[in-house]
Amino acid sequence: KIEVFKTRYVEWSIMTIKPEIAERGDFAVVQAEAGDQMRRRIEFLRRIIAEHPGITQSQIIARSELPHHRVKRLLLEGVGRHWQVKRGARNARCYFPLSHGQGRGKTSPRGKDQ
Repeated sequence: KIEVFKTRYVEWSIMTIKPEIAERGDFAVVQAEAGDQMRRRIEFLRRIIAEHPGITQSQIIARSELPHHRVKRLLLEGVGRHWQVKRGARNARCYFPLSHGQGRGKTSPRGKDQ
C-alpha cells in the first residue's frame, strides 16, 4: 500500500498495488482512491447538469458543496466529454448535458464550437 500525504498542491490519497515481478516485471494498481473519487465527483456534477440544463457555474458550485476551485477545474476538464458550455447573460458559463452523438473535442473549453 502506498500512501500519498497531502502537500500544498496535491490531495492525499491511497493506492494499493500488487507486485507482478515474475509475470510483467512491474507493479499493477489494484485500487486507487483518487481515481474513484474523481469519477464519483464527475458523475455527481453530470447529474446536477442533467437535472438543471443551462445551470451556471456559480449555481453548480453552490449545489455541489465541494470546494469551488475543485469544481471549476472539473467543469473545465469535462467540457466536450461530459457536458457542454455556452455563454449566457453577463458572460455566465451555462452548462448543458451533451446531446446524443456529441463527444470528445466537439466544444472547446472556452465554450466556443471548434
